[in-house]
Amino acid sequence: MTKRKGFTLIELLVVIAIIGLLATLAVVAFTGAQKKARDSKRVSDIRAVIGAIAAAYQDNPTLLLCNGNASLAVGAANVKNLTFKTGATCTTGTDISGSYINLKNLVDPEASKNAGICASNPPTAACDYTIYKGATPTNFIVGFVTEQKNLTGLKANTNYHTANQNGIVN
Repeated sequence: MTKRKGFTLIELLVVIAIIGLLATLAVVAFTGAQKKARDSKRVSDIRAVIGAIAAAYQDNPTLLLCNGNASLAVGAANVKNLTFKTGATCTTGTDISGSYINLKNLVDPEASKNAGICASNPPTAACDYTIYKGATPTNFIVGFVTEQKNLTGLKANTNYHTANQNGIVN
């Protein structure tokens, strides 16, 4: 009797099925890890903005938060367009933003899916971090969205959040 070398069709199908199952489980686990990483970046970015505003205000008590040369008092702006200015107005003030933080790099990891300024505060979709209400470092609100609803340190059962000069408030 001769012995055959190799695997039977059933053995190969079982191995392929097991590899497929393991690959599916790995993809599911990796997707959750990606969401957590993006949410961590969002929280870190917002804390960095608040810290930069606080540091700039401490160094410059006449600090204004501006949308380019326009005041934030009348509306909202993308945080990446925010400027810190010293002086009487946003038009005539000196931009000191670069001394504290590079706001151009602070964008939501999923912002490209819903580009633009969020229409509400807090925002209701992943979009650029948005700053609202007030042109002073003691009167502003930043809105942002997380992908997960229950993150440690944030309001439970929601993924719409705000922060102000006191930190992340919900």
